[in-house]
Amino acid sequence: MSELMVHLKKDIRGVRMESSLLILLAIILMGSVFLAYNSVLQYLSSSYGLVITTRLMQTSLNYALTSYWNEVITFQALLLLIFSSCAFGNEKESGMLKFTLAFGADKRRVYLSKFLLLVIISAIALIGDMLVFVIMITATGSLPLDVGVFFTSSFFVLNQFIVVISLGILISSLTKKKTTAIVLAIAFMIGSMAASSFLMNAGLSDSWADFNQEKSVDPSVVYNSEYIIAHFPIKYSIPLFMLPWRAPSDGMHQSINIESDPYNSSGTYLLSMEGNLLVCLGLIVMYLGIGYLLFSRERKTYGSLLASFSGKRGPSEGKR
Repeated sequence: MSELMVHLKKDIRGVRMESSLLILLAIILMGSVFLAYNSVLQYLSSSYGLVITTRLMQTSLNYALTSYWNEVITFQALLLLIFSSCAFGNEKESGMLKFTLAFGADKRRVYLSKFLLLVIISAIALIGDMLVFVIMITATGSLPLDVGVFFTSSFFVLNQFIVVISLGILISSLTKKKTTAIVLAIAFMIGSMAASSFLMNAGLSDSWADFNQEKSVDPSVVYNSEYIIAHFPIKYSIPLFMLPWRAPSDGMHQSINIESDPYNSSGTYLLSMEGNLLVCLGLIVMYLGIGYLLFSRERKTYGSLLASFSGKRGPSEGKR
């Protein structure tokens, strides 16, 4: 059996012995039921006008799906970020991580096993989300879900979860205490969401200013998605897509492809769906890479191991 599988099995046993995983999954399940119920009510209360067509009903169903995934992303991303930010917490606080590394464990495999464990947990959470929504929509006797749209949008939600847990492991590698990691994770989520909204609005404002200036010279200029994309300042777009929210969210919305998307007031997606997927993969690699660089600084010498148990500085303490 490979060393990676040994670490993964150990991590699975460890997380199964803790109540935190069961609590996380229970909260996710209850949250999914509540959010799906609200989305289904929104679908059932939709006003179609005098003429009800299959297209109108399908559009309303897609609105409900978009609403559901938006709420799921906001709610569960926070839970997964907090949970993953504690990935190394217990082992660091108990000294077990130093013990493991001191006896020859490969840091890359130790780090990767934590990531794979969290991917499995994220996939389980997503499967639960999907089942809850399908069951509730089916119970209404509505039109069947578009299978392609449903699974493609679910794939982008999974990408959002994996981006978030990659960030969480980074935070766990940075901190020594679980409490510190949790506070930092919550603060980062609030701050990054606010920053994402600010950067998007600032870019739209600048593109609108450019439009007004060009309109005074050339009245034929039209303010549309193409214009916004062409004039969206790079000083805003780069940091916007380095944050963990925009690309997965935009990709999910694009996969559902509803008309007049109420969750994207500008009606503009700066990247194509494929482009957003590539950004998601890039964010995962970036966060994992930075996290591993931080994790690789963990001491693994016998001197520091003894120091961790004796409370004294070992001969190699302070060296990297």
